[in-house]
Amino acid sequence: DAAVDAESWLETKVSDKISRVENTAFVLGTGIQQPRGFATYPTSSAQDASRADKTLQYVPTGAAGAFLTTTGNGDCLYNVIGATKQVYRKDSNWAMGRLTVAAVRTLKDQYGRYLWEPSLQVNEPDRLLGYPIAEMEDLAAIAANSLSIAFGNFKEGYQIVDRIGLRTLRDPY
Repeated sequence: DAAVDAESWLETKVSDKISRVENTAFVLGTGIQQPRGFATYPTSSAQDASRADKTLQYVPTGAAGAFLTTTGNGDCLYNVIGATKQVYRKDSNWAMGRLTVAAVRTLKDQYGRYLWEPSLQVNEPDRLLGYPIAEMEDLAAIAANSLSIAFGNFKEGYQIVDRIGLRTLRDPY
């Protein structure tokens, strides 16, 4: 009897909630009755040949809880790109939470140019040093020893197998 399509409204609300829970699990999940989040794997600053299997490479910024500002405050981001093998760089992208996005948007190179490239196209992501940016609210904010920015080819390094769509079984009685 309602003027509102209650079934569609409920489906939208449930889908939104499931999506947020899944996104959190893909970043921070324990692997117990949920996927293991990519940010929960061990990290090391060691190069590929000397780093243990299933250990992600960590590139320090040079300052605890901040970006090093002595030689152009985005230099550590160039180091991250350089540490990524060429075969994976092609389809790589950045991932960070909104507070980190706010901080990164202010970074400039040694000539005073912003490293952030806002998108001028609909449905095209903003870019940082030429690579697309995905906002992931569950990544840590910038702090000492935090994993607040991720960079890589997530299609190669993290596989998500998911069912598409949500169906509602309605009782007509």
